[in-house]
Amino acid sequence: MNNNVKLVPLILLIIFCSCEVKDTNYYVAATHYSNKVVLPGHYLPDTNTAVKIAEAIWIAHFGDDVLRQLPYEVNLERGTDTIWHIKGTAYFSNEPNVLSFGGVAMLSIRSKDCKIIELNHSE
Repeated sequence: MNNNVKLVPLILLIIFCSCEVKDTNYYVAATHYSNKVVLPGHYLPDTNTAVKIAEAIWIAHFGDDVLRQLPYEVNLERGTDTIWHIKGTAYFSNEPNVLSFGGVAMLSIRSKDCKIIELNHSE
């Protein structure tokens, strides 16, 4: 296996550990999943970890403004691969003369090894 691929989980773990702890009520989970989901032995064992990793990746690719897309929609797809799907919500400014334009950040990431399945920003 390529050494760079082996480093991805380690880098994500370092980013996660250096993240500032925030209030856990800043996302909307799908109806039957919540921050109580625990996947033992996975790099992304719960909703909070998946959201923090998504934020770190989004900031690196789309900039700090992506954090305005609260609350996040978080879904867990269980199957052969357990995949977290994290999606922002559209941000609209209430300030006069501030143009708000669209699109939200989206990330699909495999729980067991942090492989990014999809990274996108809609228009």
